[in-house]
Amino acid sequence: QITPITTHWASIGLTFDAIYTGYAASFLQLKEIQNAVSLLKKQNTILLVDPAMADNGSLYRSCSPELVSGMQRLCQSADWITPNITEAFLLLQQPFQEGPYTLPFLFDLLSGLSGLGARNVIITGITEGNSISVYCLYAEEKKFYKVGFPFIQGRYHGTGDLFSSTLLAALLAGKKEE
Repeated sequence: QITPITTHWASIGLTFDAIYTGYAASFLQLKEIQNAVSLLKKQNTILLVDPAMADNGSLYRSCSPELVSGMQRLCQSADWITPNITEAFLLLQQPFQEGPYTLPFLFDLLSGLSGLGARNVIITGITEGNSISVYCLYAEEKKFYKVGFPFIQGRYHGTGDLFSSTLLAALLAGKKEE
């Protein structure tokens, strides 16, 4: 129902402050999401793409190489993308590499993702000893930084979704670098 709903919204002139995309169950669904974005995104609409399609060095079983290519295209028009490290390698069509990662390596990875067209890039879930970090590149300002947190043992599904949701809430509240 994505296409009929977004077509209706566009026909009545509905506008949005933000559009947030995440996991797509199939390439067909991703194409509908891309169409929805093209119909609904205006100049001042924030587009945040969380390209949820992989983790721990592997593509999810439900995701195809075609979906990865489609996600690359969606990232081209994004204001923000929030891939985890595995998704970052996939989006750049690079083989996965285990950490630890150096700062120049992460900067190059972020710059490569920015080269896809995304204005701002955050790579999430980078484990560094007893901490877990996110690395960010504000592409327009060439501003690069990291935020680290204590690592809590275990696997917690949905933490990327929670991070991206909180990021978007902060952006909509006018916060950028806090």
